[in-house]
Amino acid sequence: MATIALSAVGGLVAGPLGALAGTLLGGQIDRAVIGGGGRREGPRLSDLRVQSADYGAPIPRHYGTVRASGPVIWSNGLTETEQEEGGGKSSGGRATTYTYSASFAVLIAGCAIEGVGRIWADGKLLRGAAGDLQTPAGALRIYRGTEKQKADPLVEAALGLDAAPAHRGIAYAVFEDLQLADYANRIPHLSFEVFSGAADVPGIVDDLRGLTCAGLAADAIAAPWSGYSLSRPVTGRQAIEALGDLVPMTVVGSGDALLVAERRGGAAASVAKDMRLVADADAVPERQQAARETAPRVLTLEAADPARDYQPSLQRASQPVAVGGREERLSVPAVLSAQDAKLVAEERLARRAARRWTLEVRLPLSSLVHQPGDLLTFGDGLRWLVDEAELTGHAQTLRLSRAEGETLSRPDADGGAAQVSVDIPQGETELRVVELPPRDEGTSAGEVAVHLAAGGASAGWRYVQLLASHDGGASWRAIGATGTKAQMGTLGEALPAADWSRWDEEGSVLVNLLDDRSVASASRQAVLNGANRLLVGGEIVQYRNAEQVGARAWRLSGLLRGRRGTEQGSVSGHAAGTAVLFLDRGLVKTSVPLDLIGQPVLFKAVGPADAAGAVDSITHVVTGRNLKPLSPVHLEANVGPDGALFVSWTRRSRAGFAWIDAVDAPLAEDVEAYDVVIERGGESATWRVGEPALNLSGAELTARLPGDAAPATITVAQISQRVGRGAVAHTALTI
Repeated sequence: MATIALSAVGGLVAGPLGALAGTLLGGQIDRAVIGGGGRREGPRLSDLRVQSADYGAPIPRHYGTVRASGPVIWSNGLTETEQEEGGGKSSGGRATTYTYSASFAVLIAGCAIEGVGRIWADGKLLRGAAGDLQTPAGALRIYRGTEKQKADPLVEAALGLDAAPAHRGIAYAVFEDLQLADYANRIPHLSFEVFSGAADVPGIVDDLRGLTCAGLAADAIAAPWSGYSLSRPVTGRQAIEALGDLVPMTVVGSGDALLVAERRGGAAASVAKDMRLVADADAVPERQQAARETAPRVLTLEAADPARDYQPSLQRASQPVAVGGREERLSVPAVLSAQDAKLVAEERLARRAARRWTLEVRLPLSSLVHQPGDLLTFGDGLRWLVDEAELTGHAQTLRLSRAEGETLSRPDADGGAAQVSVDIPQGETELRVVELPPRDEGTSAGEVAVHLAAGGASAGWRYVQLLASHDGGASWRAIGATGTKAQMGTLGEALPAADWSRWDEEGSVLVNLLDDRSVASASRQAVLNGANRLLVGGEIVQYRNAEQVGARAWRLSGLLRGRRGTEQGSVSGHAAGTAVLFLDRGLVKTSVPLDLIGQPVLFKAVGPADAAGAVDSITHVVTGRNLKPLSPVHLEANVGPDGALFVSWTRRSRAGFAWIDAVDAPLAEDVEAYDVVIERGGESATWRVGEPALNLSGAELTARLPGDAAPATITVAQISQRVGRGAVAHTALTI
């Protein structure tokens, strides 16, 4: 049963302030896993419910580019899919397996965002920067939190038109049928690369205007970060003051008079001696130094490093021992490069050391232009920051602290080694559609087996969804998906004809592969047991030896040609450039109805970053090859003294390639029947017989094919009542 896990606006604490990505929400998402940790019935989950996030949880707000987590706000629970496997003679009986998927929504931000880039699941890349998913999912929809967004159709279908919230003003993602096998059959911890609005100080302060008061003002304070997330539920003023951990700024006043001012840069105002109300007009105001322990000697700054997939990075800054003795650690909800983080740490440490010096002066009322955040100098070359300004009697009392010196240069820094996800685009997909002779697992008598293989040259190729159309592209249906990259290529040189009845120790196959993977050799016995099969054109070839002879070129030798009834290819050979497909892995079987034999069927392979409508289709004319009888063997024809013709052959069966009991192979057809076609002198005649032999008297032959003795061709094909003639055997003689 579908559930709502969080309301559209949530329970906001002091306004719509959010939780720092990876802290509060990280814990929530850990709790939002499948409640299937209890008893399991073999490989089957006993509880398909999904735990939800708590009502009233804070909703995060992001600026710039950050990596952020979020709670599950809706789910319809787990979907269990039952699959039957096995059942063949060598499978040891049928087995039932279960796979699980989930459809759910995850909150991203409590504000509108520009978009989402990469997505991580349990720390592993789920979606790349190009928008390509690393694992099959029915669909992924991102809602950017606009005020016009509508309810998700999946949520709407589950909850009803009137109950499904649109979550306007909130960004969230909806995953539909995400496969959970890679995540221990639970919804994984998800984090998103979020692109939001302005990340500078004025932009953040302006966004917080409604959370604090009207009339905020902020100077153009440069921000060192590329992204910033509000760290915890706080007041608007606290949120703004937290920026002071990263930039030299001060927040003064209250209510509508709240002011954000820069504490660095620009010229300091000079205060003349005759303006000071001090006992000795010639004296410099007295400075006082706080205890050395009030300022840290070492400051360690922790921030998200974009070069580390936004994982935390630590940068240290230190002062001479004489400055202080403490060590301080500061964790900030900002995205900083290693260099910027070290610069921030050094500048903050310098500010803390300088502000140990304080000063208090009294000025006449005519100097009331000074206010907190101003920089002043008293003729001694030092710069002082106004921390407080107080009107007392006929004077203004200023309490100041030393301002730091010149702006530091950007230091060299190293974020350290990190295990980051490799984001390689999937690239283009090559799809092969083939029909093969019957395979060991068998096929329903009423269906034609078509095999699809997909792969690509890119090392980032991951998977495709497979679609088929039986009506010329007017409609499409999903026929499965594959995440197993098929190995394929083309012939680098012509493959000549060869004897298919024995090992070919002289010939070889030169294959130019589509990608950089290797090809393995196999023993003679392993090949005889079915290993190392490849399809060259329409011929199945096996090989023992594989030798790399180029960047993607391999020479295969120790060949068996014309396997599983494909000997016609070994008789004719293949030209350079012929398609080559390795058959040991990566094939997906689909079935089409018998009535489509001879008709075109369209297929598509849609990658994770592809739009299905933009993907080109492949047209395949169905032959029903897996249901066609094999060609007979040992075809013999003899002519008797009176012109009689004696033809005989041995049946082969698509239901049993191995001659395991030294008797006839199984029939595999409803009725045993053969067509024998004799061509002579431009004329032909056909006889249908129910046994592997044809005996004709001279008179019978002459009646059907009159004329003098001449060279003739005899072909024999077994008949299937479903798909007609199978492959032919032929011989020639003069009759």
